[in-house]
Amino acid sequence: MIKAVIFDLDNTLLDFMKMKSMAVDSAIQGMIEAGLPINPTEAREKIFKIYDEKGYEYQEVFDELIISELGAINYKILASGIVAYKKAKEASLILYPFVLQTINKLSKMGLKLGVVSDAPSREAWIRLCTVNLHHIFDAVVTFHDTGYHKPSPEPFKKIVERLDVTPEECIMVGDWPERDVVGASKVGMKTAFAKYGDTFETIDSGADYAAIGEGERTMTQLAAGLPPAQVDGLAYWNNGKVVQSKQSDAMIGDTESGKTTFLMKKDMYTLQIGKLKMAK
Repeated sequence: MIKAVIFDLDNTLLDFMKMKSMAVDSAIQGMIEAGLPINPTEAREKIFKIYDEKGYEYQEVFDELIISELGAINYKILASGIVAYKKAKEASLILYPFVLQTINKLSKMGLKLGVVSDAPSREAWIRLCTVNLHHIFDAVVTFHDTGYHKPSPEPFKKIVERLDVTPEECIMVGDWPERDVVGASKVGMKTAFAKYGDTFETIDSGADYAAIGEGERTMTQLAAGLPPAQVDGLAYWNNGKVVQSKQSDAMIGDTESGKTTFLMKKDMYTLQIGKLKMAK
């Protein structure tokens, strides 16, 4: 029986990559207006190359860009970029649709709620406070709580300890299979792949369950352990059959059970925010 639902933070609860993209673009514009002689497209490519090499929480990315262009740091340009970045970050950091409704419903169901994030503690809590989720979760585990990144089992062991449940009583919902699914599975948790937040075009997540689309009912059913029965607004893929084939918020079912193949054959593989509908 599932007693706790554990979420990844970035690209599962909130749209981190959208925020990052918009904030970087604003920072670039701010630095150019302050005198940095660089093309915006070139600047964006260089910044995201640094992020790819050193991680998306790397705090000196603008310093490196400025030094690479000017040979030394220019604090006027740096400050302009940082201020523009922070303003855009706060304005563009938003939850995915239905997240707040979902976690409120799960809480009313009596389930414990947790977050396991690879972000540093300060950044994770700033993001949670920005989207007003800081008071909702029963436990939050960040990188600084264990010193390990997912898929190490340590963050998952820590969240289980803080929630006072067993791994078998938990389901982990996340967008990054190599970290969220692999790590949670190591300690015995059920796993659900949040495909709507996937940035790697993952084909096989390895999760126990997968969601194509997003929405309150989708996330609620995933977290509740996916009962193999029809729920209004959902299409279940169960034993080779679609339990509900009308327009639905999502199709969910066991990994490698043939969901995607069915959808592609039926010309249904069109994904919008929270909606799965006929492509033709």
